[in-house]
Amino acid sequence: MNYELYSRVAINSDIENTIFKKGDIGTIVEIINNSVELIETGYCLEMFDALGNTIDVIVVSEQQLQALSEKNILHLREFELVAEV
Repeated sequence: MNYELYSRVAINSDIENTIFKKGDIGTIVEIINNSVELIETGYCLEMFDALGNTIDVIVVSEQQLQALSEKNILHLREFELVAEV
């Protein structure tokens, strides 16, 4: 499935080495088309807290995304930023 720029999407699995978990929602801010390094299209997702503040921008593959629908329910969870070493 191709996602459009600025679409809100959910990630469908935990993202390794990040605080982001399956079901977290982000906004596509860049589309990375196929290249030598990528087997499939990639996406830069801007991830926000519940108040709309940017937490981070992450790169994910198309396979790690799930479209939102009217049958989805948003969920609240707390997170803790981990300092990079």
